[in-house]
Amino acid sequence: RKSKKPSLLVVNKADNTQREEETAEFYKFGLGEPVPISALSGRNTGDLLDRIVEGLGNKLKKKPKEKKVDFDEAIDEEAIDIKPKKLTKNKSIKVAIIGRPNVGKSSLFNALLDQNRAIVSDIPGTTRDIISTVFKYKEENIEFIDTAGLRRRGKIGKTTPATKKEGRIERYSAMRSLKSIDEADICLILVDAMEGIVAQDLHLAGFVKDSYKGIIIIINKVDEAENVNPETYLNVLKRKFDFLPFASAIFLSAKTGKNVKKVFDILLEIKKAREVEIPTPKLNKFLEKITIKNPPAGLKNKKPKMKYITQTGINPPSFTIFTSYANLIHFSYERYIENQLRKEFDFNGTSIRIVFRSKQGDKSGNR
Repeated sequence: RKSKKPSLLVVNKADNTQREEETAEFYKFGLGEPVPISALSGRNTGDLLDRIVEGLGNKLKKKPKEKKVDFDEAIDEEAIDIKPKKLTKNKSIKVAIIGRPNVGKSSLFNALLDQNRAIVSDIPGTTRDIISTVFKYKEENIEFIDTAGLRRRGKIGKTTPATKKEGRIERYSAMRSLKSIDEADICLILVDAMEGIVAQDLHLAGFVKDSYKGIIIIINKVDEAENVNPETYLNVLKRKFDFLPFASAIFLSAKTGKNVKKVFDILLEIKKAREVEIPTPKLNKFLEKITIKNPPAGLKNKKPKMKYITQTGINPPSFTIFTSYANLIHFSYERYIENQLRKEFDFNGTSIRIVFRSKQGDKSGNR
């Protein structure tokens, strides 16, 4: 009230009609009509959204239409008519610790911070909520996020009637974990050295890659896996995670602290790679060189011709390539360009995004 800012009084956990009626007592705060909702079930959240929109009033503005590009003119100019997204570097590195239940995520979280912030137990599913802490290392702020273990999609929330509430909590925890991955810059994917690499580890890694994150594969519990040969295990790791050739890997023990501190330097290296900015002229010389060496294939009378490349963002590094017949670019050729980008520039440990665009009026579309 003292700030004189517009406000809404939102009363959560109003899961049924009776609880909605009980929210009347909140009128005593003098903040107007309370809005009863249930964040867990989504009850009345639509009404809340309507109240928010109503309160914003004229502050809501339509997004300006995207400026059309004169493709033919753009490729002849020193600088293209499309301005890259603002290349702003993050103030802190967001790092999500993810993996299956009971692979040691909370133990690693505590070991990295050198304090007991998260509850550690041998019982799978101990972590239910998201815990995050900012840690300073070499003048860089690193926000570590401990997430709930993610089981296979078909198993999430599948419980007996006696534990139906547990099932709902698990589904909610899984949603929070996936949201943390989406908001993170780098993900630490934990693998249990004792159990080896299973299908769910690969599924999670694929999800992280498709989200264009930095990736470190952590092989945890090496102190308990005395018979594991690191060199042999690394070969298996490379074979099974063959879709992540750029990912860093480290063997450690969250329990004893072995190699835990090495994670910090790898994180800073990946952050640096995700913030690399390449001048457009340098990129176009690179594109010309690799397309002469290996031009893209196409159909009989329709062969894509690479015209122009520009960097459109960092964190993750993002590139737009202007070409004819963008829809005919095969995924293998996209992989070729990505591999050449990694070879030419420093993108170790991070995914990169490549978008192909056709010129204005070309019916072949974008990719």
